Amino acid sequence: MSYKLSRELIGHTQDVKCVHFINSNTLLSGARDNSAILWRNVDNNWAVAARVHTHDNYVNSVGYLADNDAPAYTLLGHSGNVCSIDTSSDGLIATGSWDTTARIWKDGVELSCLSGHTQAVWSVKFTPDNKHVITASADKNIAIWDVKSGAAVKTIQGAHKDAIRALTILPNGIGFASASNDLQIKLWTFDGENIMNLDGHTEFIYSLATLPTGQIVSAGEDRSVRIWQDGECVQTIIHPTTSVWAVATSENGDIASASSDGTIRIWSQDPARFADQDALKAYENVIAGSTISSRSSNGINPKDVKSPEVLQQAGQRDGQVILVKDAQIVSAYSWSVGESQWKKIGEVVDAAGGVDPSKRVKHSDGKEYDYVFDVDIEDGKPPLKLPYNVSENPYIAAQRFLEKNMLPLTYLDETVKFIESNTSGVELGQGSSEFVDPYTGECNSF
Repeated sequence: MSYKLSRELIGHTQDVKCVHFINSNTLLSGARDNSAILWRNVDNNWAVAARVHTHDNYVNSVGYLADNDAPAYTLLGHSGNVCSIDTSSDGLIATGSWDTTARIWKDGVELSCLSGHTQAVWSVKFTPDNKHVITASADKNIAIWDVKSGAAVKTIQGAHKDAIRALTILPNGIGFASASNDLQIKLWTFDGENIMNLDGHTEFIYSLATLPTGQIVSAGEDRSVRIWQDGECVQTIIHPTTSVWAVATSENGDIASASSDGTIRIWSQDPARFADQDALKAYENVIAGSTISSRSSNGINPKDVKSPEVLQQAGQRDGQVILVKDAQIVSAYSWSVGESQWKKIGEVVDAAGGVDPSKRVKHSDGKEYDYVFDVDIEDGKPPLKLPYNVSENPYIAAQRFLEKNMLPLTYLDETVKFIESNTSGVELGQGSSEFVDPYTGECNSF
């Protein structure tokens, strides 16, 4: 049975960057509003149980340690943005940072600093036996470290063609999966053997999780959560938002997704936990009524527009996107294997206020952008290049720029303001700096 919307959790006021199930009825989340929230579910009604506002900046990752009598503590050691955290069943904490290191902690004390990566460590995961930690980095490498000694026991050089953003452990001791900016998910044994590749996402992949069934769940910049089984995408869940930053799975098989619209969504295969029919229909209408820029690469080729008759034919794979022109309106449809039908996921429009294609700038990475800004960071050194398309979220462009140049996350808001001031008069990407009220649909500036 396909996953359907169960509940929408409203409590954060900006992008929700991370989610983690403690159990099927308890969820942790963190957001760009500098807060973490503990949610509890009673009779399928999720509510805020506690809110933590002790951070001075964005909450990028959350984890859980089993109850103990020890006092809370702050872990000091990283010199850059901490972007990943994982916990072991025996009370250890692993963290990954933009400072190119991962660290292992116990009871507030740093046990080891795992040095070897040359760029940000985006993801850390303990192996099931708690004897090793796996790290994934923007340097395109994956490393496996011995917890006791802090030594690297295996390095997978060039594991991906671009920065690696996420890891998840596979069931039954098979190994682990990794996801990258190269749009691929790769499955590995713990010995470093690549056993399978999963292709389907059309934008950056930000998060991975594993279901009790062994299915893999992924989320990314193409508005989707995807569910994978036996090497194939079996369901694509489109979101009414620019970015799906994170996914988590619970022991009862439910999925939580965290999005740039400030909303957490719970998805279930159990009809007893489905939202009511009015809510399900309203969600479908929101998706169908959304707009998609023809400049986005969400699996869309703006030159390949078909007639409505194509909707009578079955798609080739779940999540396949086609464009259909009816009268003067071009709409995007996604094929659902579970429902055996094409589902409308939005209307395709030109990027509002976009740049004439003939005037687009080619950046040094070989791609074309509407703008390529020179950013002076340090006196006496050449300016850094900041590429930007008006159809994209300025926060995504700013974060990409900071990551690539190893600059502190504290510069994020300043970089976004720089983009906005240098594109004055141009309507920027829909997800740019707006929080969408899920009840009214109105957008409110942060």
